[in-house]
Amino acid sequence: MKSNEKNLMQKTADDIIQYIIDHNMKPGDKVPTEPELSKLLNAGRSTIREAMRTLATRNIVEVRQGSGTYISNKMGMIEDPFGLFFIDDKAKLMRDLMNLRIQVEPDIAAMAATNATKEDLDNIKTCLDDIELLIYTKQDFTEADNRFHQAIANSTNNLVSPRLIPLFSTVSRYIKEEDQETADCLIASHREIYDAIASKDPVSAKDCMYLHLVQTRRLLCKK
Repeated sequence: MKSNEKNLMQKTADDIIQYIIDHNMKPGDKVPTEPELSKLLNAGRSTIREAMRTLATRNIVEVRQGSGTYISNKMGMIEDPFGLFFIDDKAKLMRDLMNLRIQVEPDIAAMAATNATKEDLDNIKTCLDDIELLIYTKQDFTEADNRFHQAIANSTNNLVSPRLIPLFSTVSRYIKEEDQETADCLIASHREIYDAIASKDPVSAKDCMYLHLVQTRRLLCKK
């Protein structure tokens, strides 16, 4: 790509970011189509296409085949900002991440109990239902569990807390229920967190999240 073409593409990418900011677009919102952006930004469609590819690599947007382009749930966050992939002792890394979660996420749950809207609660409940179904049918619930914790963080009305969850979510892939009793406990602990947040009880939400994470750490230590 020539220098002037690259500069034009970068300017267009910046213009798209400004459009996202100006229209207060949130993760999951659909981005205008390529022809629409071309008209809105007075840029060629090939330039729009290259700009969107750049934004996708920066986790600002994500392309869903057959559906369109959406604001990414990991908006602007690189995949491994702290270089965790390069840490050899994965067992200790998981334990340390879990200990950090226990320090931070209970307060996130308390903030959610104070600030969650009806729409926030509906989103958390949808994730909860997905977790229960997947656990009962003995399927991998990692992604649904991550969405549950992300939905809680999104409802805090705090700009930073939603950006912490992707760091913590690495732990979830190592957690599996090994028997029916453990499965029932996992389902119950998720449900208790939701009920406390829905009841607008920050103290209970904090306690329930703490107990849930301690239970998760216990499962992790079995690995």
